[in-house]
Amino acid sequence: MSKKNKVFIVMFLCFAAIFTVTRIGLGYFFEIQSLYCSLISALVATFFSPQFKVFQTNEGEKVYMRWLFSKKVKELNW
Repeated sequence: MSKKNKVFIVMFLCFAAIFTVTRIGLGYFFEIQSLYCSLISALVATFFSPQFKVFQTNEGEKVYMRWLFSKKVKELNW
């Protein structure tokens, strides 16, 4: 499996986890219609999920992660 595929799967899993937690939390604490609850959860998950990028360098492909709560871009050794 290539690094781009791994990055895509990890980004999806992060988004799905944040979306699910937000969706269940909003449904539990507020009485919001299902469509609006899903839209709000999608926006929150998009904003708070980490971003992963794959760059081609002379040494090969490198994976970098950027997140809202971290000021630095971190290199991941995959």
